[in-house]
Amino acid sequence: MSKFKFFHALLIFSLIVSFILPSAAGAESNGADAATTESTPAGQEALTVIKDTYSPTGDTYDPTGDTYCDYADPTCDTYEQPVEAIQVEYTSATESSITVEFVYNGELTEDLAFEFYLNGELYDTVYETYDYNFYTFFGLESDTEYAIEIMALKGGEYTDEYAWAYEYTHSEPYGDVVQFEDSRLEEAVKTTLDVYHRAIQESDMQRLYSLEAYGYGIESLEGLQSAYNLEYLDLSGNMITDISPIADLEYISHLDLSYNGDIMNLESLLSMQYLTSFYYYDVYYGPGSTNKQTIQALIDKEVEVGVNPRGWYFEEYYGKWLYFTHDRGAYVSGWLKDNNKWYYLSEDPYEGMSTGWDYIGGKWYFFNQVGAMLEGPAWVKLGGKWYYAEKSGAMKTGWYKEGSTWYFFDKVSTAMKTGWHKDGNTWYHFKSTGAMSTGWYQEGSTWYYLNTSGAMATGWKEVGGKWYYFYTSGKMAANTTIDGYKLGASGAWIK
Repeated sequence: MSKFKFFHALLIFSLIVSFILPSAAGAESNGADAATTESTPAGQEALTVIKDTYSPTGDTYDPTGDTYCDYADPTCDTYEQPVEAIQVEYTSATESSITVEFVYNGELTEDLAFEFYLNGELYDTVYETYDYNFYTFFGLESDTEYAIEIMALKGGEYTDEYAWAYEYTHSEPYGDVVQFEDSRLEEAVKTTLDVYHRAIQESDMQRLYSLEAYGYGIESLEGLQSAYNLEYLDLSGNMITDISPIADLEYISHLDLSYNGDIMNLESLLSMQYLTSFYYYDVYYGPGSTNKQTIQALIDKEVEVGVNPRGWYFEEYYGKWLYFTHDRGAYVSGWLKDNNKWYYLSEDPYEGMSTGWDYIGGKWYFFNQVGAMLEGPAWVKLGGKWYYAEKSGAMKTGWYKEGSTWYFFDKVSTAMKTGWHKDGNTWYHFKSTGAMSTGWYQEGSTWYYLNTSGAMATGWKEVGGKWYYFYTSGKMAANTTIDGYKLGASGAWIK
């Protein structure tokens, strides 16, 4: 006899014994057993504690004592159903295959294997095992019920760990092939129906009662209109802008359109007579949309509605503007472009939208009183000082050339420099306009000379065919003798 058939015989024998022995014991017992029965809740038989084994008459398990015990037993303070070593979580079928998903709660060892039986016959043995497992039986007859058994082996020996399941294969598909405009929608439907090896046909769509297509990137719903029996539909997290293909799916009771594109018209929802719950976080209420009126009409029909219009929200307690969109109403932080304007929102919702100066990513930006970033390229005067905003909006620092004129912006404050400024080891001078000075420059009674590079001259310098001397401070020497050379009132060397 095979090991599989032996387990079957043993299981049947134990079930027969469990039904016969309790009734026989009850017929022979009067006094002591009657007293025990009186001490238990009405209608519940007393249960003898059995160590390290399963009791067919028991209904609770005490893991602290590794025993099954009676609800009336005061020594049992933990009442939990025993966990099966192999638990079948889900089965699904096509016309020629069955997939079973199961959890293994036993100890994962290197010598663990699973045997899969189909209608009592060994189908396959799998040696690569996990705590959560998938297995598919292929090449099956259509429209047929199958008995599935999973048995665990360790070291090639059978254990007492097994599980049963039953599943019907579907009938052969019929009808036209469904034409999906968006392959991502087709992928979601195939995944739900477990149909991967062929095209989806009309009969397949008739058994599509629930579809969870969150985050597939779907743009078009074309093809879904043939899912006449669809009741549960989650299309959140896609790029849908038109829901007309599902307008006639009147049996839909739950619909989630959250975080899609700008769906301008939701009026077709009003024809879904069985609709009981509708969610559209980040709903579009903008120009040309009738969504606000439709949402109110759904509420009037007592549909459970969950919406969160996208856009700005003023938090009155902190006096800050916040922005909510995408990912089910989550607070948006960082850069945000809205209506062709850039905004910045702090990671801390209590700080909200930036206004005025903000130091972001190592650069300074300026945001006006309504939070819009000052965009460039543009000159801007703020607080009596001039700045230059680059195209990115970041304030310029360091050297900047416009036409033939050089400017310098402070590397810390980003304000345009005027007057004297030392960059590295070199001094430069900038006019009141910010333009870098070159050539002769007089400050009071003192003369300086700025080279064509803008660098302040020091030491001997020939200008216009004449020699001059400039101290380390840049001041021109005059009416004195330097290195044996006499300099006149003009500062030029007198030959």
